[in-house]
Amino acid sequence: MIAASSAASGLFASQMFLEARILAFDGQLLVQMALHMVTVLILFYVLARLLFNPVRNILTKRREEIAGEYDRIAKETEEARSVQEEYETRLKKINQEADEVLAQARKKSMARDDEMMKAAREEADRMLQRARLDIEREKAQFADDIRREIIDVATVMASKFVAVSIDEDTKAKLFKNTLDEIEEVEWLR
Repeated sequence: MIAASSAASGLFASQMFLEARILAFDGQLLVQMALHMVTVLILFYVLARLLFNPVRNILTKRREEIAGEYDRIAKETEEARSVQEEYETRLKKINQEADEVLAQARKKSMARDDEMMKAAREEADRMLQRARLDIEREKAQFADDIRREIIDVATVMASKFVAVSIDEDTKAKLFKNTLDEIEEVEWLR
């Protein structure tokens, strides 16, 4: 039994030695490696059919969607630029029209101011002419009043002359003085 046990322990030790080896290049290992490779290749083929191709298709579709989004964004950006340019053109046109309206308003205002100044000058000229006419009338009235006064004075003098008998020399002097005064009144006109 001891011999059997020693033979069994030797067999057990050799089996342990074989199992204790990490990598043994024997026929079984090579068959297992070939089977694993075939299994991995089959697994890759199945995964490619079931997983990789659909994922690849999804990624392709997503890439196309992103490219479409870029194209849409570029198109909308171009449209926005054209709208902005159109807006700026309209804004410039509106500013030009506003400037033209303001210029016309200034011209009208200046023309109205000129008309008002002209009317004021004409009114001032009319007032000045009326004042001159009034002055001329006043002068004529004043001259008439002086003439009447002179006539009244002459009448009074004549009545006094008649009342008092004066000699011829005095009458001639009075007559001459009266005529001189009348001539002076004529000069005032």
